[in-house]
Amino acid sequence: MSFSMLLVTDNFVDNFLQDQVKPSGNRGEDFGWEQKCYLRVSIDRAHELWVDQLPIGKQAAAPGVSTFRKWLPFWVRLRDERHAISCVCVHHHTHEMLEAAIRRLRVNLHRSKRVRNDALTCRFGTRCDCACAACIVDEPLLSAAVCPTQYGQLPVLSCILQQCDECGLQKVLRCPRKENNATETSGTVRLMRCVKCSIPGHKDKDLWKPVSERQSIDGLFTEMSEKFGFMLMHDYLARRLASRFRKNIDDLRLDEEVSVKSKSPML
Repeated sequence: MSFSMLLVTDNFVDNFLQDQVKPSGNRGEDFGWEQKCYLRVSIDRAHELWVDQLPIGKQAAAPGVSTFRKWLPFWVRLRDERHAISCVCVHHHTHEMLEAAIRRLRVNLHRSKRVRNDALTCRFGTRCDCACAACIVDEPLLSAAVCPTQYGQLPVLSCILQQCDECGLQKVLRCPRKENNATETSGTVRLMRCVKCSIPGHKDKDLWKPVSERQSIDGLFTEMSEKFGFMLMHDYLARRLASRFRKNIDDLRLDEEVSVKSKSPML
């Protein structure tokens, strides 16, 4: 039995989200309706459902997941290609813009007349000859400031609380050689700020929006240090909630729904 044969069974077709589109040719020719399918469960879960629908006498000899995966038709898309579970809140956007602003101002500081004779490369410039963690670790601060973990695993709580001796923001935020005496380095950067919006006939509203400001590199480092503890815990809770949501989606039965609520002030 091939994978495509599963689509005609009553029990299995419910695991697909069907989306019909009507493509047009270069000259507007009508090619009819095109049917696309998105697999709403994981491959492992789809294999389990398929084995369950087979006659009892054939379930023991059913092909494994690897063979089942090879039967996937080209017009069926995996669930992960449709779902994007992530945090898109103002806290993450504010942090990302602040980190980008720091990167923009610090590039000019990482220049040296000396040519490197090692295999390392500074992430802020090819002419930098420093080998500190702030220069070499090419990861976002939310990942660089905690101990490395396996793919899909969350950091331990001591790293999130910045109580671990092996990691921390101060080890990766500022280069001790290039940026400790950069008090005069400044420039215009884009940052998320709370601005008051006035609308005639309505009360003024506070809105978070990107604005252009002239900031010093020291001021940006200070702002990052003050906000990073909250941001690290917020990101940890958001990823933990997303991980649980993914697990609930994987284990979801046909007659079940997922409801996610959080009363945490960090989210």
